[in-house]
Amino acid sequence: MDYKPEVSNRFAFCAMIIVIFPLFMLFEPKYQHSIIVLIIIVIGNEYAYAFPRLAMKLYERILFKSLPERFHVTIQIVILIGISVTVVYTLKALNLLPLFLFAFVYLLWLSFLQKQSLIVGSKTIAIGQRLFSYDSISSLTINKEGLVIEVNDNSFKFYNWALGKRRDNLEVIVKEINEQLRPNE
Repeated sequence: MDYKPEVSNRFAFCAMIIVIFPLFMLFEPKYQHSIIVLIIIVIGNEYAYAFPRLAMKLYERILFKSLPERFHVTIQIVILIGISVTVVYTLKALNLLPLFLFAFVYLLWLSFLQKQSLIVGSKTIAIGQRLFSYDSISSLTINKEGLVIEVNDNSFKFYNWALGKRRDNLEVIVKEINEQLRPNE
């Protein structure tokens, strides 16, 4: 299962635009159009992020979850509440500062914290918005700073804070995966 997030992102964005486009006709002020586009982007990104994880949880046995992944539902609820409060406040007060602050915090989540999200399943590994099968992984190593996964000329590094307290369990899983990868070489 080689999941491509850019295809899912495009599908999610198109679906959201088709659903929300009629609402564009109802609003007249200029700022409200950008707020609706921000809502489309946030919901599309969260959909594209959650879909491979739900599929993975249905078809595989989950062996390990990183700290951001364990709190992902809570983080998504906070993001949705944050965007709804920000949009309502921006529409009522016509103050764009909270909207920019929310966009900054969301970009921080999207560009750094979400990329530290890791699920190791029995057949695949989910890294951020990507999903990789064991066949495409070239190496897994654990060092002092954390876990390094190399996949198809890409290197992903997970820091110790993101791995959480279950690092010993992860070391056993990494040894098992490395043993599975060696006979293929």
